[in-house]
Amino acid sequence: MRNWLQSGSLERVCQIGGTWSGSAPTYQIVVCPTLNDPANGNVNLSGDTFGQTAEYTCNTGFNLVGDSLLTCGPEGQWSGNTPVCEAVQCPPVGSPVNGSLLISGTGIYQDSALSVFEDGFNLVCMSERVCQSSGTWSGSAATCQSK
Repeated sequence: MRNWLQSGSLERVCQIGGTWSGSAPTYQIVVCPTLNDPANGNVNLSGDTFGQTAEYTCNTGFNLVGDSLLTCGPEGQWSGNTPVCEAVQCPPVGSPVNGSLLISGTGIYQDSALSVFEDGFNLVCMSERVCQSSGTWSGSAATCQSK
């Protein structure tokens, strides 16, 4: 694997007068730019020089969008698209019959859905469900029976 960037002439000719043509070759190690952890995730580097890799993962409740593995290329740039970690989205929760639904947030990971049942001004019962990392709501649909 080539992990050095060469500049200057590889072939030089001794000219009349005892000087060499071109410029002497120089070498510089190929290094890719620093990568930061994405919000709600991590990047694990095998290194930052040519041929080495960066592997991205997301925290529980978040999905990776983009390339999970980037490789440092011969010109000092990471291959692929730098990923992001997006919160898991749960499906909409239907409103309970004879009750109301309160959702904290937009229905993403760890948001709550609270079903409230009232009889006039008195609270009869309530049920809470939480958006899980699997993209489903905990528990089952709320029901409340009148006495």
